[in-house]
Amino acid sequence: MFFSILIPVYNTIEYLPECMDSVFSQTFKDFEIVLIDDGSSEKCAKLCDEYEKSHGCVRVIHKQNEGLMMTRRRGFKEAKGDYFICLDSDDKLYDNRALEKIHSLIQSSGCDLVIYNYVYGAGGRRKERVRTVFDYPDRHLFRDESKKEVYEKLLTTNYMNNIWIKCPSRHIVDIDTDYSEWKKYICRAEDLFQSYPMLNNAECIGYIKDPLYYYRWAPDSISNNYKFSFFYSFKCIFNREDGYLEKWDLSNEISKKAKSRRVVRVSEIICKCYHACKRKGELSEWKAFADKIRKDPFYINIMDGTDKKQVLLYYKLIHFFIIKGRKRTAMKLIDTISFFSAKRHKR
Repeated sequence: MFFSILIPVYNTIEYLPECMDSVFSQTFKDFEIVLIDDGSSEKCAKLCDEYEKSHGCVRVIHKQNEGLMMTRRRGFKEAKGDYFICLDSDDKLYDNRALEKIHSLIQSSGCDLVIYNYVYGAGGRRKERVRTVFDYPDRHLFRDESKKEVYEKLLTTNYMNNIWIKCPSRHIVDIDTDYSEWKKYICRAEDLFQSYPMLNNAECIGYIKDPLYYYRWAPDSISNNYKFSFFYSFKCIFNREDGYLEKWDLSNEISKKAKSRRVVRVSEIICKCYHACKRKGELSEWKAFADKIRKDPFYINIMDGTDKKQVLLYYKLIHFFIIKGRKRTAMKLIDTISFFSAKRHKR
């Protein structure tokens, strides 16, 4: 079997039929679909079982709820294909020749990882647009030293985070690695966390310029609802990233860009959690969080090794005020910047 289409499912009964149809309609037919039910409602779990009964290429795995990362890990473990396609159950394959195009590139180049573009959609709430990962022609290959371009893209931008724009071969996925030790920490950006070993292990990386995946933006998704726990997710992720920064032997400039991005990501979490607490009238929770992270070595040293020019003064000041225990000043700064930002957007 060539492809395993791995679909984590958690109460997405509204979108699952469209997702499944996008796979069934593929012109390339050598695949299995593995539905990993992460403790869904009885109705959603039953729909998964119905697909298994009516389609010989579908397998269903029911498991207790553990979150997206552990559900994906179970999918990798159970998959029988040579290459894996990760597909979220509220998204879909955008092109009915997606598998055919990926297979063709693999057959002609022998690449063990394929990266492709995607369409960013929002069900009418936002204009659909194509997200382009690389400015290269179709079927471009990265080997040897040129792989560093892929590493740089992963480390310094958000274009490469998602696991569903990557089709890895079985042998580059760390299937036997036990991720349970990170289970309690990783609740955000788990795709990024799992992408480091894939890119590290790939000898040849192919790129398909066509958009092959449709990502459905949702305002109530994990990525659009900020929680304090996201700070600890990124702390764990960036600690893992440090090992790959050293292993990949990248330039000092790229290293500085990567570390500067950390300040941005963590500062966004701090600011958005503040706004969420303010809306709920629970600012005491944000103050307690600020008191906690000001003593955390990861946050204390987060500015080390960055390119100071790439970090907004706004974020530098927030970091300074929190470290110094000046929570009220940090809060006033966040409110002031938000006020002028909102005013500017109204123009």
